Amino acid sequence: MKYYLIKVKGDIVANTCIHYAQEWVCYGLTSCNTNKKSYVYEKDTHSVHSDLILNESRRAVPYAVYLAEKDISVEGPGDISAAISYHAALMYYKENIDKISQLLKCNLPKEIEQTVFYGFYTEVFSLLELFLSDFILCMIYSDETIYEKAVHYYKTSNKCKNEVLEIEKKSSPFLL
Repeated sequence: MKYYLIKVKGDIVANTCIHYAQEWVCYGLTSCNTNKKSYVYEKDTHSVHSDLILNESRRAVPYAVYLAEKDISVEGPGDISAAISYHAALMYYKENIDKISQLLKCNLPKEIEQTVFYGFYTEVFSLLELFLSDFILCMIYSDETIYEKAVHYYKTSNKCKNEVLEIEKKSSPFLL
């Protein structure tokens, strides 16, 4: 199984919102075991070279496994949650749509109503695009069969062969 691992060299702190990822791990630097899974990684993994503070403007990546060298904590109204497969992407999408729904209940002056609704319209499509990309990546990284099919498709597609080779060179340190 391949995992997209993000190694945090400090603490992970969630201080607002619920942050979703495939898994949250707080262990040593060579390998770790959690929930009957084993994650072994190399020093070349994707890293955050400081503490990672998660809030409304910096969210966790729903298709990643997070590994903290120090501690994982929650402050204030923040929280973290592990989600299997595409559920992290779905939860982010639902939360963001709920925020827009709440804003739609506000009374707006007629002069700015059209502009605000246009902004909401644009935001809904942006959220849908984000959901679809997160969903696809969650499915690819959480299911070996889908991962292999995706790799096979891009390797056999004449249009993408050179791009795939370049992506593999760049991304191989990020995959476990």
